[in-house]
Formats: sequence, C-alpha cells, structure tokens
Amino acid sequence: SNPNPSFIGKKLSNLFFYKNRLGLLAEDKVIMSEAGEYFNFFRTTVTNLLDTAPIDVGVAAQNVTNLESSVGFQENLILFSNGGQFVLRGADLLTPETVSITPITHFAQTTGVDPIALGSNVYFPFSRGKYSGMREFTLSATGDTYNGADITSHIPSYIPKNVIDIAGSSTEDVIAVLSNEEKANLYIYKFYWRGVEKVLSSWCVFSLTGCEIRGIEFIDSTLYILADRNFSA
Repeated sequence: SNPNPSFIGKKLSNLFFYKNRLGLLAEDKVIMSEAGEYFNFFRTTVTNLLDTAPIDVGVAAQNVTNLESSVGFQENLILFSNGGQFVLRGADLLTPETVSITPITHFAQTTGVDPIALGSNVYFPFSRGKYSGMREFTLSATGDTYNGADITSHIPSYIPKNVIDIAGSSTEDVIAVLSNEEKANLYIYKFYWRGVEKVLSSWCVFSLTGCEIRGIEFIDSTLYILADRNFSA
C-alpha cells in the first residue's frame, strides 16, 4: 500500500531542491521528497494524501524522454530533456494534487551540461554539427509562452562542438563556455540589457597557454578555473 519511489532501479540523472523538497530526475520521472524531510520518499500515511507527501510524476510526451536537468525559473521548475523542455507547476503550495508537468518547447540541447539561470533568463548550449551554439531561454511579457533565442546566430562557426561546462555571472553579465575540443580556450559571452532591449551581445575567446581547463565556476564577479598545467599536449 506504500510503494517504492519510481527511481528505484533506475539511473539518476540530476538532483535539485525546489520548494523545500529534494528532487530527483530518473528517465522520464520527477520524484520529490516529503516537504521538509529531504530523505523521505515514502508517504507517512496511506489513509490520506497529505499536502506534504512525496511527489512522483512522469512527463507525457510522444517520444521517449530522458530528463537531464532542471532550473528554477519564474516561480516554476523548468525541466530539460534530450529533446525538449517542460515546466513543472503547482499552486502556492506544491502538493501531489496540485503538481503538473507540461511540455513547452522543443529545443535540442547538449547533454551532460546543466543550464544556468542568470537574471530573468536561462542559458543552455546545443550542438550545431562541428560547432556549438547557445540559447537564451526567456518567458514572454504576457507570461504564457517561452522562447529560446539563438545568441550565437551571428557566429555559427565559432564555438567548437562538445561543450562540457558553462558558468555565468549576473553581476558582470558574462558567460564562460568550455569545449572538450579546445580545453585551453574559454569562449566568453558578454551582454548588456537596457530595460527590455539588449544593446550588447558579443563573443570572444581567452586562451590559457600550457593549460588544460578541467572546470569553471563563477562566485560573484570572480571566475575560478581548475586547470592542469602538466597535461600531455
């Protein structure tokens, strides 16, 4: 009468926190812990469905869907799969009875790289043959549609394929992109918004001679780089 959560026996693809719950992604399922009890995925009673009970829901899609990552965005949870995006919604109080998952867009994305939220937008990379692109995921002014503008449309053959890491700073309005093809280079996107108008959208590359970059992360305005100086070229 109190079944196992659906992630049992499946490969976990991502972890997240959302509205005081620990969440897991496994194939096409979203599993969230009891509210406030991050390590409990079982109902405390089966006679009543409590608002605090764990949540275990699947996405409804025509094709096979494997959820890869998630980002809290505009009071909703955006789920990214191998072939599209979904939004997980709930009422002011997220409960098993109010939760719903709806497909919103069908943009391809690079697997294995978590999207990042900066300001009022979400950014994620995608493959463009021998090269990579980057999308800027936004919610329309009316609040009912999502869009993913290609912010690399003016440089389609600039960023190498196989992006493995991205990092960004909302303080500096900058994003750094690392490709597995050129681990000594960081591709930098600098942007600036004036109200609702983007007045700057530029790309450049920084090269770290003699280094192989393993990972990048922004903390406030500082970009921290983990690099290997002793790799074999």
